[in-house]
Amino acid sequence: MARPVIGITPGFNGAVTANMTYINAIAAAGGAPLILPVLENEQAMAEVARVCDGVLFSGGGDINPLRYGEELLPGVGEMSAPRDAAEFLLMKCLQQMRLKPVLGICRGIQVMNVALGGTLYQDLQAQGAATLEHRQGSAYERPCHRVRVERGTLLHQILQKDVLEVNTSHHQAVKEVAPTLCAGAFATDGVIESVCSGDGRFFLGVQWHPECMAEQDADSQKLFRAFISACRHEG
Repeated sequence: MARPVIGITPGFNGAVTANMTYINAIAAAGGAPLILPVLENEQAMAEVARVCDGVLFSGGGDINPLRYGEELLPGVGEMSAPRDAAEFLLMKCLQQMRLKPVLGICRGIQVMNVALGGTLYQDLQAQGAATLEHRQGSAYERPCHRVRVERGTLLHQILQKDVLEVNTSHHQAVKEVAPTLCAGAFATDGVIESVCSGDGRFFLGVQWHPECMAEQDADSQKLFRAFISACRHEG
């Protein structure tokens, strides 16, 4: 059976960059990883989306808060206007296609939420929204806190678990969930750790980094395999 083509959104600092952990996790799960361009041309981006059987929105820097109706607060980190523009354009194209599976990781879950009308905490600590440390700093292949998974959500259907142990490397998170999404998992301090579509399609975001744990963690492997399976059937 042919491997589905999985587009991976890259980092951008004047040059396109990609973390090998995403590439390796997609390949190990049965996909053919493809690093996507940073484009602001809608026709070209629509063709990029058409070529992909599914898209992984990867982690990275902060989203400009103007995109969710707020002005910049203290604590916001590095932003990339070209990356924001490209990813929100890509999400627009994917929404028009509807059946293309999407997996968002860290920044990726935030792009998904904002693109569909949700908001973010610009900085969890500065805004008093977290009591846990959500930046473990190193050893990302190891978990450091737990999340509670909501039953009936796509994440629970995939993993068949009420509680997961995850790694963490973020200072922003979903604040108001987009109208068409639902929260699927929560850290023990209440921070939203996953969102998914309410219409049954594979549109799933997680705030942690399963790609860093996928080499040895069974739950991370299940998540990537489920994504690839959805891309194979729907792409």
